Amino acid sequence: MVGTNIIQYELFASVARTNNISKTAAEFDLTQPAVSHHIIMLEEALGVKLLNRTNRGATLTEAGEEYLSYVENILSVSTEAEARMKSIAEGTASKVTVAALSSAAGFINRFLLEFARENPDIKVEVNLLDGAYMLGQIRENCYDVYFAHSSMVGDDCEKYMDIAVKNDDLMLYVNREIAGQMDGGVNWEKISRYPFIFMSKTDMTLTGKIMRICRKNGFVPKVSNVFNRAEMIASAVNDGLGVAILPSSIGEANFWPNLVELPLKEPDAALQVDCMWNPRRISPTGLKFLDIVRSMLNA
Repeated sequence: MVGTNIIQYELFASVARTNNISKTAAEFDLTQPAVSHHIIMLEEALGVKLLNRTNRGATLTEAGEEYLSYVENILSVSTEAEARMKSIAEGTASKVTVAALSSAAGFINRFLLEFARENPDIKVEVNLLDGAYMLGQIRENCYDVYFAHSSMVGDDCEKYMDIAVKNDDLMLYVNREIAGQMDGGVNWEKISRYPFIFMSKTDMTLTGKIMRICRKNGFVPKVSNVFNRAEMIASAVNDGLGVAILPSSIGEANFWPNLVELPLKEPDAALQVDCMWNPRRISPTGLKFLDIVRSMLNA
């Protein structure tokens, strides 16, 4: 429409909200006459009166109330378009960002594969994080999607949503030499003699589970090495540095020739892994990735 522009829409919407031209002038760092001039120009272009002006302020006419809904839609689309162009300029328009605990990352490749099939032009950036850093990233809304333990998101995290991805059984991982002494099962008396390799204590959920399992079986594990990546622990066990308790998905997603996994019979020997996202902050491409996850999980 000839004679209208975004600044007129913004000023009109502000006056409709504040019912006061002076307040709108202060909000936009303009003079009161300048705001009035923009509104009058808009009214002349439309051929209708939008505001009733009195000494006490400004209120919408019937036409103004109807026009406001159109203006709000225009401003919303304008904001969305600016954000889209900014993401293109920054190179993030065709990217999904995913964060995962290394102890929760053994099964996400199937989601990545299906997403790549349906969206070959969208890049997925995956970062494996330790527990404390992951929690900080969740609080700061740094990623589109997170794969982490269900207990990580508390009341202090801003309105996250989640779906259960997998109840990942914990396994005792040993190398073949130690496995040969186990008679096909877990002999905790013998296992207690070996050094344990732990995840960093910042992966609080896993560390807590391991300590409870060991104490329930009559010993406190002697920790020889600590790593911040689950696959590094599995590699160290394979090389004979010690034993470890890890999610079964770690063994499923990797291959080490000397690594043997032994099932645990403890009732709480499992970790629930969730896919988490903030509906207010997830990007359009992140929503596409989330749709794949939900479809594959029938969620």
